[in-house]
Amino acid sequence: MKNTLAPESPIWNRVLVLAESMDEPGCSIEHIRNLLCGLEEGFADTFDPAEDFPEYATHRLCGSLRRLLAQMEGQEPLQ
Repeated sequence: MKNTLAPESPIWNRVLVLAESMDEPGCSIEHIRNLLCGLEEGFADTFDPAEDFPEYATHRLCGSLRRLLAQMEGQEPLQ
């Protein structure tokens, strides 16, 4: 049975909050990293790439962005 998420599913709401936060003047990298971390941890092991590819790819992108920001700040990213 395929587990399809409605368009208003929590991951899309979190992605929208992330995008809106990034557009705010004075938004810090630390704040964005925290949002990315929350999204990554909150949806860990939730999406099957075969059944939920858009959600899986979005989740994967958020993890990659978090690690990239950590590297850019000279911090060792958590894997």
